[in-house]
Amino acid sequence: MQEYKNKKGIKFFIGSEPASVPSDANYFGYYFTVVAIDNNKPITKHYKAMIEKRICPSIDQANTWLYTIALDFLYTILETYDNGNTLMLLPAADGWYVI
Repeated sequence: MQEYKNKKGIKFFIGSEPASVPSDANYFGYYFTVVAIDNNKPITKHYKAMIEKRICPSIDQANTWLYTIALDFLYTILETYDNGNTLMLLPAADGWYVI
């Protein structure tokens, strides 16, 4: 579990886990669960992250990518947090946002 506080002082708790993807997929997938503590009320958002195997051919490299590049990008999204919403990403399907 990661903890992050944006410039507005909102605190976020970020969990991640591998996503189930087909064995022949050309990517690794992950889920981020982000809980914002806003006005003492928890608000949960879910994000997906994917990395192509041509960029990160091993799971170890993909995990490194997840905890560096993907997490840093998620932080930039959390900087846009305002009143329970963040920057809209692709696609807005069933409450999931793709990184």
